[in-house]
Amino acid sequence: MFGLLEGRRNTEFLSLGMSVSVIFSSGWVRSVGQLVMHKWQVPEFWMPAVTGALFIPLLLVSLYMLQQLPAPDKDDMRERSARRPMSRSDRKRFVRAYLPGIVCLVFGYLLLMAYRNVRDDFMGGILQDLGHTVAPEDFANTENFVGLSVIAVLCCLRLVKNNRQAVWVNLGLVAAGALVLGGSTALLQAEMLSPISFYVLNGIGLYVAFVPYQSILMDRLIATLPTVATASFLIALGDSYGYLSVVGVYLGRDIYQTTTGTQLPWASLLMSLSYAVSILVPLAMIGNFVYFRRKMDSGAGSQVEGGSS
Repeated sequence: MFGLLEGRRNTEFLSLGMSVSVIFSSGWVRSVGQLVMHKWQVPEFWMPAVTGALFIPLLLVSLYMLQQLPAPDKDDMRERSARRPMSRSDRKRFVRAYLPGIVCLVFGYLLLMAYRNVRDDFMGGILQDLGHTVAPEDFANTENFVGLSVIAVLCCLRLVKNNRQAVWVNLGLVAAGALVLGGSTALLQAEMLSPISFYVLNGIGLYVAFVPYQSILMDRLIATLPTVATASFLIALGDSYGYLSVVGVYLGRDIYQTTTGTQLPWASLLMSLSYAVSILVPLAMIGNFVYFRRKMDSGAGSQVEGGSS
């Protein structure tokens, strides 16, 4: 999907809409799922299928609208570089040329994705573990507030015209968002935040980091590199390792519980991941900054502003 949006002067706006929709849908789909089971008496096993079917018409309309986007024009290509499909040799050459930076990018991405899945997939159970009585509307209300807050923060990225500066700003946002995860967890454990307040603040930090990572950062970074590449390739690479990390976390929890005979509540796992991510992701962003700045300063990358390198 991002392959249709990247390489445009308004990519931030388009990708922000695509990425932030994940936040809103995360809450709404859970609220609808709860209502389907409680109001329509749909069995838990069939709830995902019924809930998904309700959203199919919106999906089809959205896909049709996405296909109506015109191709990037000359001004887009001048400011954001031309994007061409990458062949197998192009992908290999790109990975070899920027391997240390790609490792840092993917490492930070997989940490945030694993964290996001634990936070979102087990929201109801985690809130209950934290002592909150969950109502169906809690999911939508919480994520609506998170989504609107993230939009307010990330809309400012459109003001940064210089691609190189935009990369540094995005790296800073990712690091800052990750730090909020640890800070919000410390406040919760100090009983300075309620479970719902924690989920709101925690969600803002998570998605201020994850949304730029998932789209805007990759697009701006590719615009600074003089090579055949697409942001969607980097995103697909990050997603593949990201979902592998999610499976690894789930399997690791099961193995730990089986071998030790000790239950590891999802809330406890989320707390531990919060501190780990708040340390490791900023370190990965520092690694990205050092590596890609050296590449750009040495002439391996280019700075694009208003069409000028």
